[in-house]
Amino acid sequence: MSTFMKKHRGWRIAVWVVGILAAAFAAYAGFNWYKGGDQVSYYPMTAAVGSIKDTVQATATLEPVARVDLNFKNIETITYLDLQPGDLVKKGQVLARQETRSLSAQIEQVKNDVKSAEIQLANAVRNRNSQQTTWDRQQGLFAAGLISQAELDTARDNYEKAAAEVESSQAQLGSSRARMDSALKDLEDSVLTAPFDGVIGDVNGVVGQSSGRGSGNSTEAMIALISSDMQLKAMINEADIGRVAVGQEVELTSSAYPNKIFKGTVKKLFPEATTVSNVQFYPAYIDFEDPEGLLRAGMSITNDIIIARKDAVVTVPLMALTFADSYLKANPGLGGESNRSKDKKQRQVVVLDSGQPVLKSVKIGIDDGQNVEIVEGLSAGEQVVISTNQSSSSSAAQNSGTASGTRQNTQQSNQQNRPPGMFGIPH
Repeated sequence: MSTFMKKHRGWRIAVWVVGILAAAFAAYAGFNWYKGGDQVSYYPMTAAVGSIKDTVQATATLEPVARVDLNFKNIETITYLDLQPGDLVKKGQVLARQETRSLSAQIEQVKNDVKSAEIQLANAVRNRNSQQTTWDRQQGLFAAGLISQAELDTARDNYEKAAAEVESSQAQLGSSRARMDSALKDLEDSVLTAPFDGVIGDVNGVVGQSSGRGSGNSTEAMIALISSDMQLKAMINEADIGRVAVGQEVELTSSAYPNKIFKGTVKKLFPEATTVSNVQFYPAYIDFEDPEGLLRAGMSITNDIIIARKDAVVTVPLMALTFADSYLKANPGLGGESNRSKDKKQRQVVVLDSGQPVLKSVKIGIDDGQNVEIVEGLSAGEQVVISTNQSSSSSAAQNSGTASGTRQNTQQSNQQNRPPGMFGIPH
């Protein structure tokens, strides 16, 4: 092949390569131009009429109003015990009995001791009275000079000794009567009765077993009784306690009954905080209604304390306010951002008018964390924008001719800085 042909062939290859590169560049540029020229899509939601509640949430564990651990005082054999955890019992109902033969014998012995002490005291009193009569007589005789000093001293000593015997007999009788009371109490304690209406929480014993304080595990109750009445001690965060007051309505929910709402009211607020994980909480007692008896001790309860409730009001998602804030920041020339700094209740939303975004000033009321009440400035049925298919910052990056890798990083950075949930709704 001639040198001319070789050069000519090389030139054609070069032109071919340049043509391919030019076509690729044109396709790339055209694609980005198309993306940059995409029409922005706005995702609206309809302002609706409904109910809204401003609440403070607090957690609590359901507790019995009263709980008591019942044990026999003395170690004796159980003769009666017919209970299972969960059994309902009434106040005064017999729950368990012990063998009483030894206790009865002890009572008889103490009764005899009391009788003996009573007889001994009576004899001591008679003797003291007799000795006092003798001493009184001897004093008269001594005054008349008819007896000696020694005889008078003897009469006095006999009287004082008789008086001391009376005091000793009285103490002995008191001790015997105290033992009698103790023995009778032991006999009474051999029968366990329910001190209030309640539910058996636990039973640790069987008929034929020796039971009493000091036997087995002394820390374990033979019968645990909890009251039928329950109470909720809710823990309210320090940041919310200023909004909570006695008498406010409470809605209670439990994971055990996810579709059921129990009604209650704030009964009592504690004046002193409790520290939990370095956070200050104020306890509050919650009264509640449970006519079906569904709630059980130990259940974890979520309490929504209702601070305010509005019915039949216009509401929109809170995302509509968040989107409007971002929209104003991206379009500072619209001049709507200053309204928020003057009045926190005066805000703006973006509505669609013939498919185009238009700012509207609104006055907001209460919110429930997802939706917000519109007091004025918006009617039910209007379309409020909550998101768009692209952010204004990413559009600017596309139109600036920046390389695609840099553009992607910029979009990711902007996405991280957006309020959560603003632009995540699919078209």
